[in-house]
Amino acid sequence: MKLILIVIFTTILSCHNNIIEIENIETSEDTTKTVLDNNSNLTREYYLNGNVKIIGETLNGNREGEWIYYFENGKVWSKGAYINNLSNGKFTIFDEDGILFMESFYDMGKKTKEIYYKNGKFYQEVTLD
Repeated sequence: MKLILIVIFTTILSCHNNIIEIENIETSEDTTKTVLDNNSNLTREYYLNGNVKIIGETLNGNREGEWIYYFENGKVWSKGAYINNLSNGKFTIFDEDGILFMESFYDMGKKTKEIYYKNGKFYQEVTLD
């Protein structure tokens, strides 16, 4: 599906806690607000309903460590780790009801294996080159 997005970035600098808040307003249902905390390198992105969309840390502008992505209903969609902005290790993906859907395995950005689940139970494993 093609989406034409008009993004208006408004940056609000907060004097307390050195937090930068960036508000993104888009013409799709994917409208979010991003908060960057310069003291801890923590990035939090929120849906307009206040629920967290993404939370993770950055180092030198790159994703680093565990990142968690959420559905708008507040349930976890995906979680996995990054090293220097590259996916590394196991990424777990859930459906909107919180039931395990897939696990993907990465080696420094290269996907090596996928395991699919049906209704939370093992269904199929695919090894990638």
